[in-house]
Amino acid sequence: IFIIGAIWWAIANMILGPLIDYWGFEVMYFSALFAAGLCFGAIFIYSKHMNASLNCILNEESFSGEEKNIDVGAEKNAMVGQEGLSEKSYISMLSLLYLIGGTIFGGSFLFSFFTLNTGMSVVESLIFLYYDFLGGSNTLCGLTVVVTVLFEIPIFHLAPVILQKFNPAHMQIIASIAFVVRVIGYSLIPSNRMYLALFLEPLHGVTYAFATISSVEFVTLLIPEGYESSGQGLLQLFKGLGYFIGLCFGGWAEETLGPRRMYQTLAGFTSLGVVVLVTAMQNKKRAISQVAFATPSLDTGESKCLLNRNTPMA
Repeated sequence: IFIIGAIWWAIANMILGPLIDYWGFEVMYFSALFAAGLCFGAIFIYSKHMNASLNCILNEESFSGEEKNIDVGAEKNAMVGQEGLSEKSYISMLSLLYLIGGTIFGGSFLFSFFTLNTGMSVVESLIFLYYDFLGGSNTLCGLTVVVTVLFEIPIFHLAPVILQKFNPAHMQIIASIAFVVRVIGYSLIPSNRMYLALFLEPLHGVTYAFATISSVEFVTLLIPEGYESSGQGLLQLFKGLGYFIGLCFGGWAEETLGPRRMYQTLAGFTSLGVVVLVTAMQNKKRAISQVAFATPSLDTGESKCLLNRNTPMA
């Protein structure tokens, strides 16, 4: 889904950029209506296809004499669903929040996630204003999105392989460092040299892809089975908080401090999140090493596994 969305995001920006340069912003009114029509059309076709497929399956099963199995399966699913609901009633959202951020390491990861999204909110919402400040055209703005997506797609495609090499904390750090380098680079671009931003745009692909993959995997490893959606919802709460604070700060800072100083400040704030997370990781490794050293029955192989295991749990 992320890959498909990224591809169409790039295509749309590449088309709209030249159109806006040629005909003006009024193009957006027609493009919005056109996109809405495509969206509703796609939903209608998908729902119609799903209904037809479901009816076909039910007819085949009824002819093969499997009505009893269907009833038994439905009854079993209903019982499992009721059992799941009764179990979920004992786990509140506060308990899930404690599972995610109740440790020093978990809280540090959430803080880094928050600081990164604070900075990303400004970049995603205000970067085209900065490009205009640098003298860039709408066509060039669309081209920056294409360059970004070209680096997002392979990372999302290779997500399973990447997760075998890096744990979520390492990926969060990589995403944050890529963001810091990118926005500092923005602040150093001379006026009327907006094309230089094209060399920095690949870093946004790295930031977005690594941050998305790491956050989803982080919650998946900590939340009990059956509560994945609730865990992702809590994560989106921190993301939304970061976006809210980031946009409030970005609007004020761009008017008072100027865009260059604003991006430098965001780089410092995101770097603070990296420092906090790295410190927590070092403390976690030190604690595991002390436990491994103090426990005679814990052999070297198990100690190495604990130190290098691909999990964010502290």
